[in-house]
Amino acid sequence: MKRLVCSFIIVIIIAFNINAQIGINTEDISAATINIVSQGNTSTTKTIKITDSNNMNILTLTDEGNLGLGIDNPSTKIDLRSTSRIDNAIGIGYTTMTASDAMAGAIRYNPLITNGAIQYSDGNKWITLQNQPPKALVIAQNSTQQSFINLGTAGVPITNWTKTFDQNNDFNAATGIFTARRSGIYSVSSSLVFKIGNITAGPTSQVELSHDGGASATASTLVGYTSSVNGVPLTISCKSFHYLAQNGTLKITIYQSTGYTQALSGDKTQNTLTISEM
Repeated sequence: MKRLVCSFIIVIIIAFNINAQIGINTEDISAATINIVSQGNTSTTKTIKITDSNNMNILTLTDEGNLGLGIDNPSTKIDLRSTSRIDNAIGIGYTTMTASDAMAGAIRYNPLITNGAIQYSDGNKWITLQNQPPKALVIAQNSTQQSFINLGTAGVPITNWTKTFDQNNDFNAATGIFTARRSGIYSVSSSLVFKIGNITAGPTSQVELSHDGGASATASTLVGYTSSVNGVPLTISCKSFHYLAQNGTLKITIYQSTGYTQALSGDKTQNTLTISEM
């Protein structure tokens, strides 16, 4: 009896070793190791569906050939947009294949270049996808009523701004200094209104608003007064473009020689600053 049982087991093992193909919904087992013929041919019917013990989707293969991981109804060839699972990232590895061998449209992650990068094949070469970080954009207002003495130090910075927006936190509102995160062209626009005051006329009576970019040059608007003015607010604005090297700085300054101390209006909507990276 033992010999008969052993013989039976050996026959089964030999049979599986000789014929290790499986057919599902088909008698043709020669096409592949596992040959599955689905019952439909649309995206709404499924060839394979695998779930976990909580009946949450692990894998779905539709009869149309869409593969979903963690999603019941994949709408693309590979779909990972699960709403029930939060870990839906795709891990992309490296390959030593040439771009032509990988063929156009292939992608890889190349850890061998600086900081690593995603590359795609155009059929001839691997092309690195360029990272475009958010560009600098600063919008600020000032209601401090900062004052500037007559014939004071040239280029006194306007300080203690209130930021309404700062994309990359590049602007120090307290000091009024903007620091460029990277080299490039920056557009600067400022507009100021001073409190109602007096102005003594003269050949050097003026208010100068400057965008001080240091080594990158300074742009200024200068308003001169050839006749005395009493009881009116002073207004001035300046627009300029600057090339700033990485970590270069820019500040908004005032110099005035009107014969009186002049102070900014307390209305923040009248004293504005915008800096944008081009």
